[in-house]
Amino acid sequence: VVSTQSTGYEKDKTQSIFTAIDEFISYRRPKDVSMEEYVREFNQKHKNLVRRRNKGVLFEDGILAYFLLHHANLSETQKTLIRATVTELSYDKVEDQLKRAYGEEYSRSSSSSSSSCSSNTYPLR
Repeated sequence: VVSTQSTGYEKDKTQSIFTAIDEFISYRRPKDVSMEEYVREFNQKHKNLVRRRNKGVLFEDGILAYFLLHHANLSETQKTLIRATVTELSYDKVEDQLKRAYGEEYSRSSSSSSSSCSSNTYPLR
């Protein structure tokens, strides 16, 4: 009976890990979500995966930074701008630059019809 229970537990744990991986890998920033909220949600999904996996670091810092940028739902031009302005591939630097370039001020100006910013400009703060 004990071995059957532990096998069932391991199966549930494995399925939980698959679910956490799917949630993390497939998450993309919805267009109506601010960059700050996206970063919070991205971090939450990553922490959930790390917690379920229980193996410490899952992705090297630079790989995690790549996922953060790649999943931010930006145009290729916007991603190129971030890449050009980041001095090293680190999670903190990519996060900071995303927030500086496309944070709350960007969200407000790009969604406002009376804004003087066109959709082709990328304000930096």
